[in-house]
Amino acid sequence: MFRKVVFLSICACALLPGCERREPEEPEPRQVVRVPQERPQVPPGMTPIREGASVFISESPVTVGEYVEYLRATDQGVPSRWRGVEPGTPGARAPVTGLSRQEAEFYALYRRQRLPTATEWRVAGAVVGARPYPWDDGEPAAPDAELFLAQDWVPGTEAEEEAHRRAAALPDLLLAHHQEELDESRAALEQLVEEHEAQTARLWEELRPAFFAMIDRQRELARHSARQERRLDSLEVVESLFRAKREMVAQLPPVVDDLSPEEADRAVQRYDDLLAETLEGVQQVEERLGEDIRELQEQVVALTRRFEQHGEGLLRTGTEEARRFLAELDQEAESVLEAVRRKSRLQEVKEELRAVEPGLEGMPSLEQVRRRTAELEGRLDDLTEDPRIQERIEEVQDGLRSIGEAIGREFTREEAVFEQLPPLVELRARKEGARAAAQTLREALGPAAEPQQAPQEQSA
Repeated sequence: MFRKVVFLSICACALLPGCERREPEEPEPRQVVRVPQERPQVPPGMTPIREGASVFISESPVTVGEYVEYLRATDQGVPSRWRGVEPGTPGARAPVTGLSRQEAEFYALYRRQRLPTATEWRVAGAVVGARPYPWDDGEPAAPDAELFLAQDWVPGTEAEEEAHRRAAALPDLLLAHHQEELDESRAALEQLVEEHEAQTARLWEELRPAFFAMIDRQRELARHSARQERRLDSLEVVESLFRAKREMVAQLPPVVDDLSPEEADRAVQRYDDLLAETLEGVQQVEERLGEDIRELQEQVVALTRRFEQHGEGLLRTGTEEARRFLAELDQEAESVLEAVRRKSRLQEVKEELRAVEPGLEGMPSLEQVRRRTAELEGRLDDLTEDPRIQERIEEVQDGLRSIGEAIGREFTREEAVFEQLPPLVELRARKEGARAAAQTLREALGPAAEPQQAPQEQSA
């Protein structure tokens, strides 16, 4: 019964007005209002890369005058090829070329613009022409590549503010860029200095032993020549004694008993006095020669030391200015202008150093030393000692002894003179050798050698 009542109630409700089921209504179609877009505001001197685009490209390439104005405004200095460029001159109107990508990007920042992309370049072919895109990453631009700039912002936008912010940071970017280039150039100059000094050091290591070998030959030749000459002097000494002794004997009568002891003693005494005088003279010359040799050897030692110091000093003579300049670059530049000036001076120093061949200025060349050594060795080979001189000295000495034996007199000073002559020859040879060494060192040093007068030749 209850179920019937519920069923009838539901049916009654379905039939009542307002209780019927309604289908959803279709919405009315909306009217689409199309607002015409405003044409982008074209910056002065630029044109859209294509009709209606909001990216613009400069209508003509950047000129030399515009770029020089930028260099001056940013204290970067004007390269020599653009010096004298002023507004209105023909050179100022020519397109600027030969810029690196970095230089072009810095200029674009200065103008609050940027470099066009490769795609934009192709799209803007009506402006840039058929020339290839010059700013590929990792590839240097062609030397004749011209510079066009792109802009993708209009006044009053955040993009404009960003362009201004980037332009404001340009001085710091330029300083960092030039400092980096300065550091690279400094490293290149340091390497060039080291290479220059290393080559000079190699020349010195070759020259030094060859030079002292030449001095040894010069010394040996001087000694050899002096021995020959001084043996002739020794022969002259003993021959003078022989003549004096014969004169003494000639004063004696044939029969010794006819001569009083006093007269004989006086004749012998005159010869003995001559021996004493000769021996004293030989000893004095020996002493003077010893002093001369010591002085000359001191000069040779001093000149050798000066030669060594001079040669080692020459290892840096060609690089002194470069090293002084490198020392000035220890601190980073405080401004773009300072960095640019340092770079310019550094380039000058590099060019000056490259123009100087590594060498030992003022020193004889290795070729000259070797040629001179060969000449000296040839002269030494041609020299031969004449044994007849020594044979004649010994013959005269024996004659002197025989005369003494014939008259029954012994002259001890004769043997002392004979013993002193050979060492005297060697002393004079040593002196001439030292003199030759000192003279060769002076000639090699030139103005670097202090003027010193060599001892004069002494004779017995």
